[in-house]
Amino acid sequence: MKKNIFLLTWTLTVGALLTSCLNDKEYALDPSNGHNVIEFYNVTSPGTGYTAKYLTYTPKTFVADPESEFEMGVNYAGPEETAPTDITVTLTPNPAVATEMGYNQIGASLYTMPTSVVIKKGERKTLFTVKVKTGSFDLTKKNGLAVSITAASYGIISGNNATAIFNLPVKNKYDGVYKVVDGFIQRYSAPGAPTVGDALNGTLKGNPNMTMVTVDANTVEITNLRWSNGASNGGVGGIDNLRATIDPVTNLVTMASLANGTLANRKGFENKYDPATKTFTLNFDWNQTANKREVGLVIQWTANR
Repeated sequence: MKKNIFLLTWTLTVGALLTSCLNDKEYALDPSNGHNVIEFYNVTSPGTGYTAKYLTYTPKTFVADPESEFEMGVNYAGPEETAPTDITVTLTPNPAVATEMGYNQIGASLYTMPTSVVIKKGERKTLFTVKVKTGSFDLTKKNGLAVSITAASYGIISGNNATAIFNLPVKNKYDGVYKVVDGFIQRYSAPGAPTVGDALNGTLKGNPNMTMVTVDANTVEITNLRWSNGASNGGVGGIDNLRATIDPVTNLVTMASLANGTLANRKGFENKYDPATKTFTLNFDWNQTANKREVGLVIQWTANR
């Protein structure tokens, strides 16, 4: 008899634990299932499904300003409409999770967030602000902030949604869509011998918009450079990964191409950025000792990318 009672008790206990775990997975889909849990609140829709090992949120795409901010939230989720008492929730950065999922956990000096927050009695959630020094991020890395709910003064911590990764993509201040204000392109058949009657030569003014895409804090990749009159949807060939690096002090620009080591600033010509008008004046050439190509280009920021 005692053996049977023990088996019955064990079965009920294990069954209850399993049910609790299953219900925990259902809260995001149907909060009426099971008991309430404390979890991260969807301030923005997660970029991963609820079956993912860790929820990942992208609050927004940031600009490399000295300081930016975004909202986090924690939630009392489940069939109870509101918290029956004040609930203090402890928050702890979790760099191991960030590393596991391929993120660079930003350093403690680069963000400010509370170590605990309170879901007030009669409420269901609390939102709070996290400040991040995006201007000091290493933009060559995939930056993020992984955080875990590690304690609560009341209730059950979610078994599924108590750790979240906040993906923090940052664009540098030069990133964007640029209209072609003016410019030209010229091909050569040999040094000192510009081609004549070549339909690819000529003005660049009015060509389709170009884009500048963040590489790091002061470098952008330039895309959609075309021949005269917008010729060639594929763009000018042989200079893929065309890049501009801006000196943030002088605003002088250094041109390069990862696909062509000969590409460089044209000697004696301006390469600069005007922050007041968000305008680039670029002059560069490549293949200088053979069939040279040279470009003069003025482009101005027109929209976010």
